[in-house]
Amino acid sequence: MEAEKGKYRRKYPFPPRKRWLVPLLSTLVVGPGHTLAEDYADLILQDATEEVKNYARRRGWVNFQYQVEPWVPGSQDQMPTCEVGVIAERASRQPEVWGRVPYTLKCTQPEWELRARANVSLVVPIVVARRNISRDDLFDRATMKLEKRDLASVYRDFVTDTRLLSGQRARRSVRAGQAISLSHAVAPLMVERGDQVVIRVEADGVYASMTGEALQDGSKGEGIRVRNHSSGKVITAWVVEKGIVETRF
Repeated sequence: MEAEKGKYRRKYPFPPRKRWLVPLLSTLVVGPGHTLAEDYADLILQDATEEVKNYARRRGWVNFQYQVEPWVPGSQDQMPTCEVGVIAERASRQPEVWGRVPYTLKCTQPEWELRARANVSLVVPIVVARRNISRDDLFDRATMKLEKRDLASVYRDFVTDTRLLSGQRARRSVRAGQAISLSHAVAPLMVERGDQVVIRVEADGVYASMTGEALQDGSKGEGIRVRNHSSGKVITAWVVEKGIVETRF
C-alpha cells in the first residue's frame, strides 16, 4: 500500500489476489459496516479484473497480461458508514477496459456517492510495422510483425492477427514500429494500369467478351477506366477477378 497526496492507492501485480467479494448483477457490494478504503479498492479491483478477462475471452486472446491499480479518493474517510453495502460500478459505457476506467462508489443508506477509478494496463501482442512501409507496399512477413504493447498507449484501432492483413497493400505510409489497423490496408490489386484485360458484357441475357487495356489500377469491386480494343472507346468496368472486368448496364 502507499499513500499519495491524501489519496488511497493500492497496486496489484497480475494476476490479482481473490477476495470474498461476490458479484451482484453488473455491480459488486461490500458488506455493511465496512468503510475502509481497501474494501472499496477491492470492489473496483474485482470488477475491473473480470471485465478484462471477459473482454479477452470474447476475442479469443490467450497471450495477454494485465495489471489493475484501483484508486479511491481520500474523501472516503469523511463518508458515513454504509448500512446496506457499497456498490461499485463502471461510470462509462466505453467498450475499452484498459487505461483510466472511471468507477462510481454508491451507498443508498445513508445516501452518498464517490468517484473512483481503475488504472488498467492490458498488454497484448498487436501487429506493428517491421520497417517503414510506403503506400501500395504489401503487408507480409517482411513488412509486419507481432509486438507486445500496452493498449493504453495505442491511440487507434489495432489488429492482433497478421492473417487479417497479409496480402493486402498499404493505403498510406506507415512508420516502423507503428501499430497497423485495418484502415491502413486496401485489397490487393487485381488489375494494373496497362494490363491487357478481358471485358465481360451482359445485356438482355446475352453474354459476350472482348479484350481491352486497363487505364487504371483496380482492386476487386472497384470501377476503373478501360479502353475497348474493338471500338477504341473508353468505358468504365468493374474488376471481378484478376485480369477480368465487367460492364454494368
